[in-house]
Amino acid sequence: MMKKLLNKMKNNWKDYDKNRLIRHKFYRNKKWVKIRNDYFNSKMGICERCYQKGYI
Repeated sequence: MMKKLLNKMKNNWKDYDKNRLIRHKFYRNKKWVKIRNDYFNSKMGICERCYQKGYI
């Protein structure tokens, strides 16, 4: 049961990674970065290490 759940979470993160907006140049400016960070911070919380590595 736990293993299934972990795999599901990993797949969700893979999907999220594919779709994140940072890959598009239009969204790389400061304004959009702030909007995106605020959105994801409020939605799922964030750890500093992930933030520094640029996962979100």
